[in-house]
Amino acid sequence: MKQRVHLMQRFPRTVLRRVCLLGLVLATGCERDHVLDVKTGEAAFLGFEVESAAAGELASGTVFFADASNRDHPRIVEVNRAGEVVWQYRVPPELVLATSLMDVAPTPGGGALFVVDGVGAFEVDAEGELVHAFESIQPSHDIDLLDDGSWLLTNGWARMGEPHFMIVTPEGETTWEWLGLDQYGMLPYTDIYREGWMHANAAQRQPDGSMLVSLRNFYRVVMLDPAGDPVWEIQFDEIDPDAYDAGEYDVVEGRNPHEPELTPDGTVLVALHRPSQVVEVDVETQEVVWRWSPPDDDGATIRDANRLSNGNTLVTAAHAIFELSPDGAVLWKLRSNVDRSEAAVSGSVRSFYKAVLIDDDGEVYGG
Repeated sequence: MKQRVHLMQRFPRTVLRRVCLLGLVLATGCERDHVLDVKTGEAAFLGFEVESAAAGELASGTVFFADASNRDHPRIVEVNRAGEVVWQYRVPPELVLATSLMDVAPTPGGGALFVVDGVGAFEVDAEGELVHAFESIQPSHDIDLLDDGSWLLTNGWARMGEPHFMIVTPEGETTWEWLGLDQYGMLPYTDIYREGWMHANAAQRQPDGSMLVSLRNFYRVVMLDPAGDPVWEIQFDEIDPDAYDAGEYDVVEGRNPHEPELTPDGTVLVALHRPSQVVEVDVETQEVVWRWSPPDDDGATIRDANRLSNGNTLVTAAHAIFELSPDGAVLWKLRSNVDRSEAAVSGSVRSFYKAVLIDDDGEVYGG
């Protein structure tokens, strides 16, 4: 967890004019009803539509994420629970390609780390000044700030023999990389290729130096020890209905795991596709102990989930960010102002990638 100087008192807020929409939205699929108050930001101001339950049910703090609702002008934003932008950094055109702003992370000084696919990894300070740059085509899906100030980077497009994960200093020196050949350089893995060999999409460094990683093309979440060898794996795949009915399967239903997170309870929280859902898996038994899918594909494909200090879960989908209660009720939802009909037809618009919560003490949940 990293500490962040909160910006609400240091910068003028980008105040969004909000208008109340008619009606109330009731959360579904839970044991009790949560009434959401619907508000929206002015579309021309790149605001957000927000639905929120009683504030006391939410984790305290702000939400930090990349906003690519406007593909020509992506930005990094920190918003309060009313959807008001309290800090933002607009990525300059010379650094970003259309829809290529990927993971972002808050820094302790109030700035941000971010990855631009095919361009590199960068750090800006609280005033939006570029302070470090690692220009490389390798970083893509994930960037984390480590305790020593180094950056943990993921290369989702790596071919066999190229690094899937690396640690670099802010000055651009590579101090560690993982190619995975010793661990997976044999059949059946060597016959796999789909947008890269493994298509690794996330890494989370643990206090003991081990690393929780997502290998999308292998349908696996893996804990690597400090030497880079697997300690345990959770495998995901589609399950034949007959096998499911008979209880004869050894994988978790779903494909394309994304953004695994080790929870305080020792379980793993991970976003899956086909179907789009969040599952929490017991590492010891490999059983699903909690599962959530949005009703009616609300927000489109899920990519990220983070467990919060109060037991709620922050979930990021392509066009919406949710906070869920432990029983799966939607307590808070933020939607982009992207033209959803166009997004549904083209499939080319992904407003959001991942999101983290910065609590009132500056602690960050997610990464």
